[in-house]
Amino acid sequence: MESQTNSSQEIDLFKLALALLHNKVFIIIASLVFGVIAYIVSAFFITPLYESTSSLYVNNYNAQKNGMISSSDVSASKSLVETYIKILSSNSIKSLVLEKSGIQIDLESLKEMAKASSDGNTEILKIVVTHEDPQVATAIANAYAEVAFEYIPGIVDGSSVKIIDYAIERDKPSSPNTFRNVILAVLLGFIFSCMIVVVREIMDNRVKSLEDLPNTNQIPVLGIIPNYEQAMSNLKSFYERTDKEEA
Repeated sequence: MESQTNSSQEIDLFKLALALLHNKVFIIIASLVFGVIAYIVSAFFITPLYESTSSLYVNNYNAQKNGMISSSDVSASKSLVETYIKILSSNSIKSLVLEKSGIQIDLESLKEMAKASSDGNTEILKIVVTHEDPQVATAIANAYAEVAFEYIPGIVDGSSVKIIDYAIERDKPSSPNTFRNVILAVLLGFIFSCMIVVVREIMDNRVKSLEDLPNTNQIPVLGIIPNYEQAMSNLKSFYERTDKEEA
């Protein structure tokens, strides 16, 4: 009984594979359509965004003064990075950034554009600004770096900051990634079309051959309608073979 079940499962998997093979044109077209749609949306309907990054080195002033850095000094510097991040998100610093950059936007918009974060488990502070205008993104990122250098050491006692890198204006947008979107869309179209073929094959209860009969309600077979084209081909081959033997 178990062997019959396994045999039936193997036959079903074989039929699914054949169904996918027979519908390969549909699968290819569906995948390409998904890819074309993703390209059109990414290239013409999504506003490109440009990213600019400035980086700072945050240091413990006591370590800089002594000329020797201990593990406690490094830990203190890492803690200062988190403190700087909190201060950079304050409205007073944002106002100074807008004033220095000369960009006319509100504080809430600036909050959405600029993100400050630590570069791993280091004393490096990165300020990433994203905007549809690369000049605006670069100006704000550099303004953040200069404001941090000029004002924050006066707010946080025992700290110092150095600008490592100023932001550079980018020619290529950081998003959308058109190539990645197209590849993902093609894969999605391939999976989706394969699922349609598989579901349609599983839900198809029509009897197409004698092998399908065990899956019905054990209805007795009264007769088989032959394939006309195949029958005529076989008959033609039989007569041709007979004529050759008689000759």
